[in-house]
Amino acid sequence: MTPAPENSSSNPREEPYRAIGLLADTYPNCPELQGAIRVAIQEAEVIVHNMLSTVAELRTQYNKTMPVGRLPPELLRMIFSYAIADGKTNAGIICISHVCTYWRACALQAPALWARILLNDPSGIKVFLERSRPMPLHIAYKASCKPVIATIRLITAEAHRLRTLKINIPEETGLGTILNRLKFPAPMLQELVVEDHEPLRPPRGHEAFPRPQEFSGVPSLRTLTLKSTPLPYIPTGPSSLVNLKILGLIPHPRDLFRLLENSPKLGFVRIRGTIDVESENDIHRVDLPNLKTLSIEVFPPNGIAHILSRLIMPASVSIYVRVSMDYEHTVYDAFPIENSVTPSSFGLGCFSGLRKMVLSWNMPFGLEVRAYRSTDDLHAPALYYKVEHIAAQPGHRFLADWPFDASQIDTLILCGDYFVGQAYGEHLEVESALWVEMLQSLPELKTLRAMSLLKSRACDLLEPLAAVELSDLLCPKLEALELFDIVPADREIAEKLYNIALHRGANSSGGTGTLRTVELFNAGDLKGFMAETVGLPDDCAVEILQE
Repeated sequence: MTPAPENSSSNPREEPYRAIGLLADTYPNCPELQGAIRVAIQEAEVIVHNMLSTVAELRTQYNKTMPVGRLPPELLRMIFSYAIADGKTNAGIICISHVCTYWRACALQAPALWARILLNDPSGIKVFLERSRPMPLHIAYKASCKPVIATIRLITAEAHRLRTLKINIPEETGLGTILNRLKFPAPMLQELVVEDHEPLRPPRGHEAFPRPQEFSGVPSLRTLTLKSTPLPYIPTGPSSLVNLKILGLIPHPRDLFRLLENSPKLGFVRIRGTIDVESENDIHRVDLPNLKTLSIEVFPPNGIAHILSRLIMPASVSIYVRVSMDYEHTVYDAFPIENSVTPSSFGLGCFSGLRKMVLSWNMPFGLEVRAYRSTDDLHAPALYYKVEHIAAQPGHRFLADWPFDASQIDTLILCGDYFVGQAYGEHLEVESALWVEMLQSLPELKTLRAMSLLKSRACDLLEPLAAVELSDLLCPKLEALELFDIVPADREIAEKLYNIALHRGANSSGGTGTLRTVELFNAGDLKGFMAETVGLPDDCAVEILQE
């Protein structure tokens, strides 16, 4: 056999193509040659297609020999559902449907796998809507790809299947147009979230948007969240709303209270933004018997009072309030002095039986009040309010004259002038009379803990407790006094502690009180100062503990 030349092709099929290549170099502008090349291309594409089809078929047969390729469709779909359950995009199901022919067929035959739509592309949304029929829909759509209105129309055409709808509206998209499109009957809709990237500041009275009207098309709506968007409608009452969150653009007060009044099942309410308080004295009240948590961050401060004074809440509610003030405001704007005829169930009057209170002013530009139903509670206050001001001063509504019933408080914790080694309270001025007023308001107080106080502040606090003539009037049930991080701790403070122990000790000479322990932590040698300066009597029943 004659050996083949070294430059000869090992594949006879390549010979015609080599010949065409030689002719193309020789006759570059020949029309007949160009036609022959096009025919050769088409023939080669057919060959490639057939080869790829053969490879795909062989891979399909190979997959059938693998354990994962023999799983029943029902089990495989269950695995798919777990695989995509926590995804923030639809990439999971898209990838799964492109693994192999068997997996794709299983995925396409499971509408529930396509019912959670997290896409922005209109064509992708259309495909998912078709593949998910007839399952309930959960859609999160950012209106960033045109055509936006056509996509909204595509979604609302499936309103009868909507269970969750979250729409994010960019700045350049017409907010009013989209909101009008949202007024569609959706009998299964349980959660609606509408968010605008650009916080809007409409003219006073919300003239920029029409007043919302009652709408009966969402009877199952349980969660409504609006972020910098106006209220599209008010569900007809009594509605099924349980969770309400309004951030950035608060509806007109009349519409807000109408929404609350139509939603007696509300358990969680959060309101944050600027509100236009009505000038007329509207005494209309709204009863929220199932409310568990209320969070209010409203400016101006009198908007807080306007909301709280109109709500009737259960005693088990937890309330969080953030008061932001300008120089012209006081804390009384947020928590005004209640009229004596106002029922105790309105506003913060719903609280009774509070046991522990924490007052903190060891932070820049803020005062915090935490009140707990139990002495053992650490992280879940029944009432929390923070007053923010560039020159916030501890005064009324913070150290005394609280806007809630404090008569049952038995533990008071003061966190004062220092925080993480930095002094914040040096510039603060506290009237001495406020300490007397504070202690006089706590007849059931048993434990008083003062932390991180300047010496002058500690002296002002201890002075009324050490006075003999006030021992029966101020905290007559006091059992424990705890001092942490008093700076500086010297003989003057030690003398006041001595007088407190002497006059308030349960069984000490001349003592008629209930005080049992004085605990000192990181307070220098106060115990030594007490002993060497004035000396404690041998029969003193108050135990002095120092660490």
